[in-house]
Amino acid sequence: MHTRIAVTGMGAVTPLGNSMEDTWQGLVQGRSGIGPITRFDPSNLPCRIAGEIRDLPKDPVQKKLLRHLDPFVLYALTACSEAFSQAGLDRSEWDRTRAGVVLGSSRGGITTLEVSMASYARKGFQGLSPHLTVSSLINQAPAMISMQYQMLGPSLAVSTACASGAHAIGEAVRILRSGDADLIITGGSEAPITPMIIGGFARARALSRRNQEPGRAGRPFDRDRDGFVVSEGSGILILERWEHAESRGAKIIGEILGFGLSSDACHMTAPDPQGDGMTRAMRL
Repeated sequence: MHTRIAVTGMGAVTPLGNSMEDTWQGLVQGRSGIGPITRFDPSNLPCRIAGEIRDLPKDPVQKKLLRHLDPFVLYALTACSEAFSQAGLDRSEWDRTRAGVVLGSSRGGITTLEVSMASYARKGFQGLSPHLTVSSLINQAPAMISMQYQMLGPSLAVSTACASGAHAIGEAVRILRSGDADLIITGGSEAPITPMIIGGFARARALSRRNQEPGRAGRPFDRDRDGFVVSEGSGILILERWEHAESRGAKIIGEILGFGLSSDACHMTAPDPQGDGMTRAMRL
């Protein structure tokens, strides 16, 4: 029998706002979240714009932990808090041994790594934080969510470059359909606005150089496109086996009908010219 998968909660932290509603309103109003980089001095880079998170509330976790968490973890926790509340998980009974987290991230704790490298260059061994090896891990976000909500089922990080968040959702669906869990928090989180990441993409000539018009820089289907724009944020979904969502009286706001996974096996960055991999993924 085909297992139906329900979506019962959503949360978002984006350059357009620190909630799903604020992000949606920004989209329908046609606002842009792209602007000048303020995290560091980008004056020596050809691309000096990005989509930064601003005014992030710092209440999802204890303040003591905030100093030791990479920004991508904080974004995930904030988006998760919204999704958790919308799903009504704080107001209903559910088995925490049958609940898990599957989160995607391409770069993980890259901010922590770069700050630590700079500190090591200045101070040597004494400049390294004892939290470095943990806070820079890609699985730090699902681990913190698991601890925050005492979810004792699967805890998994997925890292497949730009597809990380989508693949995480697909893996969450597989786990639910296999019967290994009843509820999964899933989605993705990134905080890649750092000198090395922006500089590296710029060296590859992959970034837009429309520094004077950041709101018009991202134009992927335009004949005059000149590259993409790096942004940060997190998007979270609460997925449940359909009968589990109904049994606890959850409001079902959507359904995952299918998921396809494929590989072009063609080039490190360019897709197959005939779109073979994408076609097979959609058919699956």
